[in-house]
Amino acid sequence: MRRWKRNWFDLCSDGRLLFYDDQERRDLEDDIHMKVDCINIRSASACRELAPPDGKSHESLLQIVCRDGRVISLCADSADDALAWTMALQDARLNTIVAPSQFGFAQEVVASAPPPYSELNPTPQ
Repeated sequence: MRRWKRNWFDLCSDGRLLFYDDQERRDLEDDIHMKVDCINIRSASACRELAPPDGKSHESLLQIVCRDGRVISLCADSADDALAWTMALQDARLNTIVAPSQFGFAQEVVASAPPPYSELNPTPQ
């Protein structure tokens, strides 16, 4: 039997999802980088084996599937909130930019410019 507990979340602009035990966000429980750690986000229709907590609908469920095998089950306050979170998490998973320092690369600035237009669109012959 699965037990549910209340958590608070922050989704950062760099794609990290932070989990807290309390509303004041003093105790960080977990930290997942959606771009690096997440391989899938399951919506309610893919969470059939999961039972929501009392008073919540099945459409309020979502799951984050991680590369390390963890599956994090979440239940939003409503189906609309679950959809909004699913969309935000998918966006963070697909569109965030991971800074090189997060992978242990040296931070250096390299000057670059786009190629000249003539290279992109050669003159027709």
